[in-house]
Amino acid sequence: MADFLDRISAQSKVNFVVVGNAMDLPISAEMTRTTVVDALLFLKTKGLSYSRIGDSNTFVIRALSGARP
Repeated sequence: MADFLDRISAQSKVNFVVVGNAMDLPISAEMTRTTVVDALLFLKTKGLSYSRIGDSNTFVIRALSGARP
């Protein structure tokens, strides 16, 4: 998960805060020239949710109930 978010962050200049057990979920994907929206939608397919902090470039990522590492 950390590598995935680091690549998206570096490419798109956004920040991520991961809470709960979301960091423990294995995420692997080959994504080039991916928009933040595409990355966030991909995370939703992996049992994660996200919310933006105000008008900032920071997103909070958390596991949906039932998502397991």
